[in-house]
Amino acid sequence: MKNKNAVILTLLFMMTVGAVFADLLSEDFTDGIPESWTVINNDGDGKTFVSPGAYNIGGDDKKHASGMGCHDDYLITPALSLTNNNLVFKAGVESSNKPYSFEVMISSTGNNVEDFTIIPGQVYTDYAVSSWSEGEHTVNLSDYSGETVYIAFHVTYSSSSYYNFAIDDVSVEEILAYDLQLTKISDDKIIASGSSDVYLTEIKNKGISEDVFNLTAVSSSDWNVSIWNKDQTEEISSVSLEADASDSIIVKIDVPIEGVNNQDVDILTLYATSAGNPAVSDSVSYETSAIVPLSELPYEENFDSLEEGLPFGWTQVKNEGSTGWSLKVNSSYTDYAYSPEKCLYNYDSYSSEIDDWIFISPVSLEAGSNYKFSAMMKNNSGSSSVAVQIGYGASANPDEMIIAQDIPDYQGTDYNLVSALVNPETSGSYVFGIHLISNTTTWFGVDDVILEEAFANDIKMKNLSYEEDVYFENNQIELNADVYNNGSEIQNDVTVTFKYGENVIGTVNVDSVEPGETESISIEWSAVAGLETVLSAITQEDDNLDNDIATALIDVYREGWLAESFENEFPPLEWANTEIENSSWEKDTDSAVQGSSSAKIRSIYERRSYLAGKARLITPKLIINQDSEISFFASRHDTTNTLKIEYSSDKEMFTEIQEVNLTQEYEKYTVSLGDIPEGNYYISFLGETGTSYGQKINIDMVTGPEIYLPEDPIFEITPNISEKEFDPQNLDADPQSQSFVIRNSGSGSLEMDESDIALIGDDADQFVMEFDDIEFPVSLAYNETLPVTVKFMPSSLGQKNAVLNIQDNLERVIHTVNFSGLATPAVPVPVSPVNDTMNVPLDHVISWINGPETEFIDLYLDTVNPPVIKVLDRVAPQESFSAELEESTKYYWKVVNYASIEDSEYVRSSSVQIFETVLPENIIQAGNGNEVNKGLPVDPYYGYSYSQSIYLQSEINRESSVIEKIYYHYNGAHEFGDEIVLYMGHTDKTEFSSNSDWIPLSSMTQVYAEVYNVSATDGWYGIELDSPFVYNNTDNLVIAFDENTDGYHSSNDEFYCTSFETNRSLRYRDDNVNADPEYPENGALIKAVPNVRLEFGEMNNAPTIDFGDFNVVFNENTESETFNFSQYINDVDENDELILTAENSEHITASIDGFNVVFSASENWSGTETLTFTVDDQARKL
Repeated sequence: MKNKNAVILTLLFMMTVGAVFADLLSEDFTDGIPESWTVINNDGDGKTFVSPGAYNIGGDDKKHASGMGCHDDYLITPALSLTNNNLVFKAGVESSNKPYSFEVMISSTGNNVEDFTIIPGQVYTDYAVSSWSEGEHTVNLSDYSGETVYIAFHVTYSSSSYYNFAIDDVSVEEILAYDLQLTKISDDKIIASGSSDVYLTEIKNKGISEDVFNLTAVSSSDWNVSIWNKDQTEEISSVSLEADASDSIIVKIDVPIEGVNNQDVDILTLYATSAGNPAVSDSVSYETSAIVPLSELPYEENFDSLEEGLPFGWTQVKNEGSTGWSLKVNSSYTDYAYSPEKCLYNYDSYSSEIDDWIFISPVSLEAGSNYKFSAMMKNNSGSSSVAVQIGYGASANPDEMIIAQDIPDYQGTDYNLVSALVNPETSGSYVFGIHLISNTTTWFGVDDVILEEAFANDIKMKNLSYEEDVYFENNQIELNADVYNNGSEIQNDVTVTFKYGENVIGTVNVDSVEPGETESISIEWSAVAGLETVLSAITQEDDNLDNDIATALIDVYREGWLAESFENEFPPLEWANTEIENSSWEKDTDSAVQGSSSAKIRSIYERRSYLAGKARLITPKLIINQDSEISFFASRHDTTNTLKIEYSSDKEMFTEIQEVNLTQEYEKYTVSLGDIPEGNYYISFLGETGTSYGQKINIDMVTGPEIYLPEDPIFEITPNISEKEFDPQNLDADPQSQSFVIRNSGSGSLEMDESDIALIGDDADQFVMEFDDIEFPVSLAYNETLPVTVKFMPSSLGQKNAVLNIQDNLERVIHTVNFSGLATPAVPVPVSPVNDTMNVPLDHVISWINGPETEFIDLYLDTVNPPVIKVLDRVAPQESFSAELEESTKYYWKVVNYASIEDSEYVRSSSVQIFETVLPENIIQAGNGNEVNKGLPVDPYYGYSYSQSIYLQSEINRESSVIEKIYYHYNGAHEFGDEIVLYMGHTDKTEFSSNSDWIPLSSMTQVYAEVYNVSATDGWYGIELDSPFVYNNTDNLVIAFDENTDGYHSSNDEFYCTSFETNRSLRYRDDNVNADPEYPENGALIKAVPNVRLEFGEMNNAPTIDFGDFNVVFNENTESETFNFSQYINDVDENDELILTAENSEHITASIDGFNVVFSASENWSGTETLTFTVDDQARKL
């Protein structure tokens, strides 16, 4: 008790002392420079200390004492009565390239300039510290103890009047016998799960006595932490320091590999406590963000989704003086990015000190696998003094990087692909980095970073493009694409197919492409009308199917319809430009949506003022009907600018259709012309600007109805091709087709009869011509069309050819299209058992239908997917097979057909079919659906779950049986094991009525309480019950599933269920609260039950033992005779092995050998006692 009182008195004493020795001064200039301070502009130039400052230092809020541009200026504290004190202050400059010089002075006589002398050691020449954390200084004032003094900060030199210098956080503190300070050296970090990293902290003994400081570290997430000396050679729990000495401490943190998600945050706190005075302590905290290494490749980053900073998990290491890597967005003057808008950027300005690394997020790599890391890089200066390296290692540490690519003189002034191949020796988490070294003024760009699995044969299609323009149908457009060898082997005879939509434009063959090289190819396309048509360039399949296609969108307008982007002469052909007031529309080459030009009307400067511009820009005459509309892009300077859409039949009298509300940015507008009487009209854009500088309206990419043409009929067919070769097509495949449109692009009538359109040739019956509900003869008026479709529909194998003849009624010209296609074998069709059939009999005959002209077949039948075992191997065609099947087994089967066309053999395989054979007689299955996302019987994605499911008697119907084992069907997404408790019971419920309608725990029996394990394979996973359940086959069965393991698994982990129209299950799940089955929380009603299999055993009859009036008498200190108890035992189940046991009384013991029993008693004891005998048949069953 005395010790306890002594501790309390000591604490109280320390608290009192702490209150007495408060800081003499503590000023952070938050509210400006206090009136008690003195500022002297000694050189009289007007530049002196002020607060807040004009510019920040180190990103602060400018609330400091700023001495920007000072040359002979003083910042002086109030009078201070010193005892035994330290002066602590911070000093910083805005730029390390713009240093200042200053000195710290003291006076005990007054606060005039002549009163001050320099404190020894306090002259700071060419001071260039730009970080507050590095600019803290401590001055020992113990030599002035007992004096009342003023302290002055005297700026003596400034290298620039436009770069800031400041003093902040000035304090005068008592020098204590025991004191310490912890200072963070390391920044907060992002660390990969399953990895470790360290934080560096400086500890300083600020007291005047030698001291030992006890150290502890605590993780808010209970991650493993340890404390080490600065060399990491010894784990420590304390550090000893002389007075005013400092040392460094390493705290190591291990981020677990399991149970950690991306961006989980841990707060690591390091505590230090003085041994000399335990009341003296300090702490620092570090924030650790966990990142789960990427496991799915390819990983691609083009930075366009970022708003600021680096992608999550990316880090950089830069040398002092470098600005480092940052996000850069294209400007109106410079395209910094490769594609499309943003990139990473490093600019060394005039520092000549770039030696910077940028590291991507950690990735999981497998030993022995090949990987490729690549990025587009640009050296804007083109100087050979720029070096680039690509490295990889276990952590984002430049010293641990394995250099996989080293380019000592990278001169690429345009973006070029730089890549490196790696093959890690061990599996694990890795970090890739790009190292830039430069000693020249330049900016360097990095874009389109890709990490992918490397393949030997890998052709990547890239950069499908065409010259930007306004295209009409039948325009010849050159399509360009790049064929890049992304693999490690030379690729020969590479074929690239160009398509628009699903239609083939043509193919281009590339003889050879070296690894890492690009071949540029092109093809001419006769454009087909369509907006946002997908163009594609596709190469043949190789080891990597993810990059075999490049795509682009294109707009192709119908010939003769309005589509104008103002790229050529202005006004365009057949357009009119009518000035109304002061100005007319003109071509604007500084603003455009399509191409490089638009049309604009602007205000006009005249006689020292701006006049409104007003004019009409008028389209050609258009054919207008109730469905017509006109679309365009437009923008305006401000709301004083207006745009009206008008129509006219003669370009003299105009009627307003609509005034358009414009915005400052380009937007697309569509105006309906349906209210105009049908006919041919001119559409006018009436623009009127405001009356100030910069007022203007722009319009661009105007599209609309068909342009009115003369009356002569014109025959037109689209596409205008002379031949069409269909891709090879299986006999059973959906037919390929080629559609044509016959169009009258003139005003006269174009007459067509069915006989004018015909398929001819030996194989004409292998092609089919179709019309869309057309009744011949047809008469096509202006712009009316006749669609014709030719389909390839072969009925036999081999090459097929036919000719489409189309004859017009103008000059009786015959237009021909040659069709060809190769008919290839059909795929065999499985017949029985139907896929996913259950309870297939063991004598079932497997059947299928072979494709026409099949020569040989294979039949695969196996218990693995895909099936490997052939039960028929290249035999003559047959369409059935009797297999020897085993019960309760899932089988996979497929049929393969072989057929020949000329000298080539074709192989066709059916899809893999699945069936399951009948279950053993003692197993029944309830539910056979494939439903998931029901959370039944357990939801692995939640921390805890509890469910009850009702199975009807009609689904079980098993007389006098005991449930010994239960199975659930798991999808095999991942392997895991959870602690569970199972309950079973009888119920008259057929469904649950509400979310609280749980069946009471008292109505059920616990049958299992252990770990339930499932593996990463789709299948049924059994649970052998601890206590078999006797099912009465009268009531319905309820099964309750209680999962109690903290933590959760993947959202892909699912058990298969069957849906019903009633609420057959009640489910509760939560990440934090584990339901109590006796008093469960409200759940969710589910119209489903988990698929279940119940394995039954026979009902056991317990043996009986009956002694009747049998009693035993024997003498004191002797044994009884031997009694054979088998005569008293009865067992209906005659095959049971019975065991007889006895519960001895206090003084009498029964010795048992089989069924023979001998009694004995304690020495010298006599009397009467009762013994209990038990006979057990050892059955698990009740």
